[in-house]
Amino acid sequence: MMWKEIYEAMEKSPAQLKVVKKMLETGISIKENNLYINGIQIDDTKFAKAIGVDRRVIKSTIQTINENSTLGKFFMNLKSIADFTDAAREMGWGAMEVIVEDPSKPGILASISEIISQEEISIRQAFVDDPEIVEEPKLHVVTQSKLPSNLILKLMDLKNIKKIIIK
Repeated sequence: MMWKEIYEAMEKSPAQLKVVKKMLETGISIKENNLYINGIQIDDTKFAKAIGVDRRVIKSTIQTINENSTLGKFFMNLKSIADFTDAAREMGWGAMEVIVEDPSKPGILASISEIISQEEISIRQAFVDDPEIVEEPKLHVVTQSKLPSNLILKLMDLKNIKKIIIK
């Protein structure tokens, strides 16, 4: 439903859609016609330069979002989260990215977390990329301890698992 709303609002401007996707990818919210990451204001000129659009596109995207009450409320409440996947090794944690055949099938996270818990390993973090934003969405899992190879083999036996990348 949200994506339909976004595509309809941005249908006349591919540049605005590009801005919205980057905002979603990074958790940028809108408050009082300004961009924020977890309460820290982001300079729209620098954001525009970073993603390769004119600053006016940022302003017009904010205006388009604010003119739609559903999108306005949605973007007002976005938050960014830390992704520990690449830093896990430095803390002695385990981390993996799981790529599946069909990300729309339910139960992937549940099956993986069940196998990890059977090994008595705690999950510190788990999140999934949105398939509308990321070309090849992944399930990111960070665990309290390193992942034993027998656990990876069990995970690879699950239906719908295409690939596991140990980080």
